[in-house]
Amino acid sequence: MKLLVVDDETASRDSLVRNIKKMDFYISFIEQADDGLRALDIAAWFCPDIVLTDVRMPRMDGIEMSFELRKINPDVKIIFLSGYSDKEYLKSAIQLRALSYVEKPVDYEELRKALTEAIHLMEIEKKGRESADIHERFIKNLPLIKNEIAIKMTNSFTISKEPFDYSLLGLYPDFDYVTILIQIMNKDSITSFGLFILLENTIKCVNQVLERRGLTGIATLKDNQYILYHIACPSDKRQLLGREYLTEYLSDIPKVLENIHFFIAVGRQVSGIRNVPESYNTAVVALQKCFFSGYESILFYTEGAEKTFAFSEDIIKEFKQFVIQEDDNKTVASVRSLASEMLKHRNTHVNNIKEFYYRILLQLFDLSDELNLEVFNEQNDRNQLWQTLSNFYTLAEVEEFCIEKIQFFFHCRTEKRNNKGKILQIKNFITINYMNNDLSVKMISEHTFLSLAYMCSIFKLETGKTINQYITDYRIEKAKELLKNKSYNISDVAENVGFNDSQYFAKIFKKKLNLTPTEYKERYQG
Repeated sequence: MKLLVVDDETASRDSLVRNIKKMDFYISFIEQADDGLRALDIAAWFCPDIVLTDVRMPRMDGIEMSFELRKINPDVKIIFLSGYSDKEYLKSAIQLRALSYVEKPVDYEELRKALTEAIHLMEIEKKGRESADIHERFIKNLPLIKNEIAIKMTNSFTISKEPFDYSLLGLYPDFDYVTILIQIMNKDSITSFGLFILLENTIKCVNQVLERRGLTGIATLKDNQYILYHIACPSDKRQLLGREYLTEYLSDIPKVLENIHFFIAVGRQVSGIRNVPESYNTAVVALQKCFFSGYESILFYTEGAEKTFAFSEDIIKEFKQFVIQEDDNKTVASVRSLASEMLKHRNTHVNNIKEFYYRILLQLFDLSDELNLEVFNEQNDRNQLWQTLSNFYTLAEVEEFCIEKIQFFFHCRTEKRNNKGKILQIKNFITINYMNNDLSVKMISEHTFLSLAYMCSIFKLETGKTINQYITDYRIEKAKELLKNKSYNISDVAENVGFNDSQYFAKIFKKKLNLTPTEYKERYQG
């Protein structure tokens, strides 16, 4: 603390300072002034906590100086020193809220009491300011505090070991609690700010219902994907946390999360704030079972050990047999039957289910490779196929993905058969007309009634060659047969296989066999 002593008599000032230092107060700094004007100059930079001032002084007296000092430092504590004849100044001292009025000559025991009172008052005011500052910062940071506390309430260690007055948030140790988890699915399509707005609106929506029931809650966003909500209820109203009431509290969420896929999982109702982690853990268990229920579902944790699905190799063998038999109806029915059976075993681990469907799809994957069918975009990449399955949130999505692949597989297989007939038609036309030097892709298209683009596409897909490449290769093979006959010269051979220019024929022949027609003829006959 800092003290300013103001007195126009040097001896009086020195005596005051010397005696105050002996009083063992926690006054770290003392300054002196010989009149009011000088005191104001010092106060401007020294900022005293206590001013001990004489009343009568030249240039500016203590009363006037104190009025001016209050303007720059309203909280300064003022103690006046004055003789009996200055009692008329007492009214001014009262108006200034002076702390004390000590008569001269100074009774130092009286001065000690005045200073003690000033210091005590300062400490009270300081605590008040600190308390107000803490409260202001608490209110300002309340959203962040709620976020942190909501997360800590999921952990049994932090909730029992880290002290916090939960009543500041309207939560009491003996209340009943239920934890709710809301999982946001297509979060990648939402900006961080958009996700924050969804959180705020969802919390506001639930809070409005809770307030009507006299309940409270605390919520936060967890892992940028889950809205975590702890609902608190006085133990004498614990029925308000029953399933029927909770369904009511959550009923407006679909309106807030419009066009957003989500799951809602409700944990077990617990008594006492220390047991909230148990409610949270059961909400996590319930959330995993939303895989079976589908989007926009509310799932409550239930006790009981449901049996898990018994995965069997016979299911996979039967599926493969249906595919080999080309029975698309039985193949699809087997997958739908499998999904229906899995719905009865909701304790089955989700990853195990996805892995089983993955093994089923691998049967199609391998058969597609054998038949050269482009059924999967993930062709030759099994990891990508697994990644696709892993990204599904519901059993219905996994089931439909498998059925789509099955139906597309049979469609591709049918198309391939149809294409084989069309390819044979194209090849037959080329066999009959290869000697015609006017033979062209357009001519074949007109004869087969296939569009140019489609015809070229399926031919290349099935044979690995373009139609023009096939025509050229076919003509060269026929030319090789004719060159074995001594009676045909090179021009005759060229004309007989559809080339009206023997030099161009020779160039193509050399390019294909690395021999000229003459060299080939001589080598064969030799």
